[in-house]
Amino acid sequence: MSGKDSNYHLSGDEVVTRALFTPSFFEEDGSLSPAAFHLHNLGKGPEKDISVLRKAVEGYEEKLAGIANNPREKSDVFCGTAELLTQDIRDIKIQSTNQTGVIVSSKHKNNVHASIYFCLNNTIVDARTSNTRIEFLAFASKLASIAKVVTT
Repeated sequence: MSGKDSNYHLSGDEVVTRALFTPSFFEEDGSLSPAAFHLHNLGKGPEKDISVLRKAVEGYEEKLAGIANNPREKSDVFCGTAELLTQDIRDIKIQSTNQTGVIVSSKHKNNVHASIYFCLNNTIVDARTSNTRIEFLAFASKLASIAKVVTT
């Protein structure tokens, strides 16, 4: 799917985490919001992946600490992580007339950073269209519902 096959695909039993910030990533009732998994248009261009960390890879704690100290919103505070099993991410099914798919990969086997890509019709969805595509919004909602929130 769109050239990502040359990357290292994570095994199904690997745990990946997403850094969480409050208040941006939580609903009023305290539940995890799909906003925790949205893509953003950055100065360097639109995001194409949901950035996650591989918990079992050396350097995880240091990388997480760096992210925790750099929230996107100045009013946000790091509060923990969302843990996801890679096979659970791949098993998410979205009802659509379009073909959907998910890739969970890293640039190489020992890289602590990994990416979750959501594809429509074999094309990776990026931030330019993700917030208007009902399929991506449904995917982000399902990620929020299966994630285990671990607070610090």
